[in-house]
Amino acid sequence: MATGTKLPSFRVLGHLRIDGASAEIRGLKQRTLLAFLLIHAGEVVSTERLVDAVWGERPPPTATAIVHSYVRKLRAALADAPAELLTRAPGYVLELDDGELDVRVFERLVGEGRDALRAGDGETARARLTEALALWRGEPLGDLLEEGFVADARRRLEQRRAEAIADRVDADLAVGQSGELAIELEELVREHPFQERPRRQLMLALYRSGRQADALELFRETRRLFVEELGIEPSRSLQELEQAILRRDDSLEPTPAGFESPASAARRPRWPLGVIAAVLVVAGAIAVTFALPGGARYRPKLRQAKILESLDLPQPSCCGFGFDAAWGVGHHDDILRDIDPRTDRVLARWPVAGFQSGVPLAAAGSVWIPSSAEELVRFDPARRKVIARIPVRGGKLAFAYLSIWETTGSHQLDRIDLHTNKVVNRVRLAPGANNWGDELAIGEGAVWVAVADRATLVRIDPQTNRIVGSITGFGTTDSGMPLAVDQNAVWVLRMVGGQETLFRINPETNTIVKRIPIGPPNGASPTGTVTTGGGYVWTANWNETVSKVDPRTNREVAVYTLPGNPQNVAFGDGSLWVDSYDASKVWRIDPNG
Repeated sequence: MATGTKLPSFRVLGHLRIDGASAEIRGLKQRTLLAFLLIHAGEVVSTERLVDAVWGERPPPTATAIVHSYVRKLRAALADAPAELLTRAPGYVLELDDGELDVRVFERLVGEGRDALRAGDGETARARLTEALALWRGEPLGDLLEEGFVADARRRLEQRRAEAIADRVDADLAVGQSGELAIELEELVREHPFQERPRRQLMLALYRSGRQADALELFRETRRLFVEELGIEPSRSLQELEQAILRRDDSLEPTPAGFESPASAARRPRWPLGVIAAVLVVAGAIAVTFALPGGARYRPKLRQAKILESLDLPQPSCCGFGFDAAWGVGHHDDILRDIDPRTDRVLARWPVAGFQSGVPLAAAGSVWIPSSAEELVRFDPARRKVIARIPVRGGKLAFAYLSIWETTGSHQLDRIDLHTNKVVNRVRLAPGANNWGDELAIGEGAVWVAVADRATLVRIDPQTNRIVGSITGFGTTDSGMPLAVDQNAVWVLRMVGGQETLFRINPETNTIVKRIPIGPPNGASPTGTVTTGGGYVWTANWNETVSKVDPRTNREVAVYTLPGNPQNVAFGDGSLWVDSYDASKVWRIDPNG
């Protein structure tokens, strides 16, 4: 915002914020209801729609009464704010001036910027669009759970922001910006590899910066990507731009007078916040993700995994990395194996593991082996001997905060002291015994456990050993919940309505921020795990494939086929390691293959 400009009192372009409220609005459900009313400000919203917005398909029996109670509390809290929450059959309406709601101010400024762009006033267009984008403080409604209307509203708002950024770039180009703009556009192309508009803008910016060869190389790269991954050629307009660059056409130079953005050639109507647009097309040059025929989502083509080495290991649980080795066990043969990660040769074997052993953990000078045999084995690789057998029926292991953490078969998390080899704390995660095993990962200042039986991600404070957060919204399908922590996010793999889905959780807000479909719809539960490494997130899938997800774009960017169904996936020594229980194999894979 410009210096001295008053911020709107109601803000949804980031965490939900209200200035002037006489009382803090704390409850998540109550804040969700207020957010829905703000998104639909000036529109009568029925009680039925409010119930659906707050609870989705599973409202409590008293949902209508709870909504009325929330409205009474909101009226009291907003008594001193510049808004009125009125009763209007068949529900309510939130009345406020457009200047008091940031998204309405954003719309107005973007509209003014586009009008200026059509009139050839690049400087005014640039100023208005820059001011509009300055209203954004992060992910819209970022403190609310990505469920129901929140997910739809967030997608619409982010789409509008992407359009505004693209229009601002057009304004930058109109006033002769190019060199610094190319750096920003390169990042946009990385974030949105299948959007043509930023690629067109980058080609033009590169050309105007004296980088004709780079502009032409970008076109060739774009064509390769589109043909190989989407099966389509670049648009006619992009091909014409390439030809204009080849002949150094004078029309490529900035022309502020009479400049018109391709995306702004036709005047757009006011955006209806309450309507979900299936496809938004403006003059054929809007910045939307490419869709496949029939409305199917884009999926990268299958490619055969480049297997660097293949190791025979009966029904393996592999691999843990440490002490210059990869460590694996046979699920039923009780043998711990020391594997050279460079040659994939088994250097040594020790019959020390318990029955139905899990993936070993190399940490704190030892190799730790969980099992179903009511014991956790601690093996010293230097002395080549077992130094402790701890009586716990283990599941997943992690090391942090000078402790070993282990999930159990009874929805319990044990914390084990490294010096005494004893359980010093137990955290009850849920009542009863496990159906699906609880999954474990540590990072971002917390211990995270996915309790699949309850479809809940639990956050534990390692300083107090107490549960400090529970995240839901992973669907009701009976499914496992493998997880990993990295790239400033918690990643959970889960089956949702027949579609394997990778959830991205923001650890700062404990909210789901992205749902990424993985693989084709199938109905089978995830059989594998999820891990991170090499700057990507990796998932082992049910259908003899491994998926590669780019955390910068939240997209599945590659799917590799394997000779068998994968189970555990790990990243170590610059390679991806995948084991297959059914095939009794461990494969070391080139992550860039």
